[in-house]
Amino acid sequence: MKRFLAVLLSLILAAGSLSIAVFASDGKKEKVYPVILLQGYSGPQLFNQDTGEKVWGLDFDKVKDHVLNDYGNDLANGAKEYAKGNADPLVDTLGTILFDVMDPIACNADGSSKYNLDTFPKGAEATRMSTLIANGQEEYIGEKPIMKGFVERLTQQGVENAADYIFIYTNDWRKGQVQYAKDIDAYVDEVRALTGSDKVDIYGLSFGGQCGASYLYYYGKEAKVHKACLNVPAIGGTNMVGDPLLGNDITLDFPTILQFVEIGFRSEEEWEWILEFLSTLTGGYQNLNTIVNLVAQRYIVDYIDKFGSIWDFIPLNVYDEVKARLINDGYVDPVAAAPLIAASDEFHYNALANMSEGLKRAQKAGTQIAIMSNTGINGVTGTYKNSDYIIDVYTSSGSACTPLGEQFPEDYTPVGTQCDNKKHWHISPERDIDATCSYLPENTWFIKGQFHGQSNWDSYSREFILEFMFGDSIKDIYSNPKYPQFELAQNPADGLYMRFNNTNSGFHSSKDTALVFTNLSEQYSIDILDISAKGFNLSPEYNSYTGIGAGSTAVISMTDYCNAKITQPISIKVRYRLNSPQRLIKEKTFTFTHLNDDELKDYPFMNDAAKLVIDENEPVPVTETSPADTTENTTELIEETAETRLSGGENKTSSKIPKTGSAKRGIALSSFAVITAAAAAGVIIKKKKDEA
Repeated sequence: MKRFLAVLLSLILAAGSLSIAVFASDGKKEKVYPVILLQGYSGPQLFNQDTGEKVWGLDFDKVKDHVLNDYGNDLANGAKEYAKGNADPLVDTLGTILFDVMDPIACNADGSSKYNLDTFPKGAEATRMSTLIANGQEEYIGEKPIMKGFVERLTQQGVENAADYIFIYTNDWRKGQVQYAKDIDAYVDEVRALTGSDKVDIYGLSFGGQCGASYLYYYGKEAKVHKACLNVPAIGGTNMVGDPLLGNDITLDFPTILQFVEIGFRSEEEWEWILEFLSTLTGGYQNLNTIVNLVAQRYIVDYIDKFGSIWDFIPLNVYDEVKARLINDGYVDPVAAAPLIAASDEFHYNALANMSEGLKRAQKAGTQIAIMSNTGINGVTGTYKNSDYIIDVYTSSGSACTPLGEQFPEDYTPVGTQCDNKKHWHISPERDIDATCSYLPENTWFIKGQFHGQSNWDSYSREFILEFMFGDSIKDIYSNPKYPQFELAQNPADGLYMRFNNTNSGFHSSKDTALVFTNLSEQYSIDILDISAKGFNLSPEYNSYTGIGAGSTAVISMTDYCNAKITQPISIKVRYRLNSPQRLIKEKTFTFTHLNDDELKDYPFMNDAAKLVIDENEPVPVTETSPADTTENTTELIEETAETRLSGGENKTSSKIPKTGSAKRGIALSSFAVITAAAAAGVIIKKKKDEA
């Protein structure tokens, strides 16, 4: 869900045979299944079939010019009134802009399209990746970096013309899940007929993951799918939709918005005009939440409540409440909207309420399923639900979760509705996620600190996806020690990764004799300045050392290690220096759950990490002479610190924005990539552009 709302709010506020693939003795892949990409929300472009006009896949420059030229005076006058305490003129102008710019893709009250729209290209042959490349239509290749990675991996495995095996499914993303599942089934049959393959593989990202799960629920028993990777899937919806539709206030966290975009979007150009305009228009970010909430309730809800896909983003636990509110408050006419409501009722009360059983039917028919859920980040609407910023952990995985930052009590009993096997461990190291009630407890992986839809930039997630899709070692959470159920994000922007040497990530035991540090940076070395533990005694051989090169790992022995009875998660704080031109001093806190010797016997898979080969550097002790080291930091970057959630827990670095064009543009992009998402209550959609 990286697209739709980023556009929506930016407009109004601006103004992804049962046979298993086998390998021959020469390493070449003998059995290759076609791969179908189910894109994130609003990925496919929409065209008016009567006029030929492209109505979705907007040219942002033209939109910007239109908004400023046609509404500039009204916005300026609205800003003046807002400064006097009257928000109505500004809010009404922004609402008018919304309906103007978004009208070409509007829907009727019953969920049907207001205009005659369809996607392009369409059909299996036309959306084959090799066909798109041959026709000069690479702009229609969704999730291009990921798809290029698929082609590269197949090519490495000896598959010729690998792009022939990749298909980019396009469909009208405004539809509801029941209709979408039918359409996917027809497309799967088309791909099977075209390729002669008995089965296909599916890679579904975000909204595409929800569509993939819905398809498997309704059609999985027909055994047409070999593998399905559902990456950060919105299976059970998202509170980014539920909260605004309930009328709950939206509270945006701008430092987190900045992280979200800077880590994943890797673009610093396209949103600067929005940042500068909004800062002037509203008198600073402090007033944006007020504007966002007013525009959402007066205009956005009334626009998006006609999309079947938006209805199916409403989490099951608030569905009845949202439906009643929309009807009682006059947003929805229950008679006119009867077809829309009936379709969403079917999805919620049948498919979503019984999703585990549906996915297990697909598994029984021979489909291997992997669900990837990102964790550890506050939800975009600011309600402190554990999420990846866009999709809640409990809606993507079905798991039980504490509010963000809290833990289950010591006497907590796992829910156990989907797994009550006492020999299985499904509680996260932070004791904030219980996967015993997830859709598929043995086939769900959690990556802490990973922002939504950014797995391609994360080495761990990227390799997991490639190995699951095209390898043969990942069957469940136990089959490959490199991929335990709970892991930390390893994005280069996250800086540092740490675990103990003989216990899985996030856990520690008496078997551990060393700390393992990995420098995630692709460009700069790091120096460890200090290691401190809270909750137990830790005695590393070196408390400070230098010279961990970019992408390298260092193993630091422990001279003493207290394994007294520990019942609560413990934390280790590492202060380190990133040897970039600014010489940034950072802090990162990692959380671990202690496993006693009896628990290790009961859960032997928890020390599978001991099987991993560690390429280590010899650490060199370093003496930090004085705080004067920090004088090499850019003053603006160091003089303030703020906590931000990254790959192990808390990663402290400055939140003060450097006064450079690129940083300012990064904030602009981040602000609107998510402000838009939050206020429009539903789904994020970034600007369509070529990704090299």
